[in-house]
Amino acid sequence: MDEAQQIDHLIEVMKQLQEMCKELNEPGESRQMVIGLMVAMIVSTPIPNITILPDTQPHHTHVGIA
Repeated sequence: MDEAQQIDHLIEVMKQLQEMCKELNEPGESRQMVIGLMVAMIVSTPIPNITILPDTQPHHTHVGIA
């Protein structure tokens, strides 16, 4: 899986986890099973190794006085 596919998969897993969180508040749901599935999804989801922030080297600009 390339990085773009990993990012898409990560976003999809996050959406599924949000829906599962809603199920935790519903009566009659097996919370232990839902939590177990959530943990399994988190552990098994590959995290892409990407840099989101730009280069952290300080950039100096020189301002001249005219």
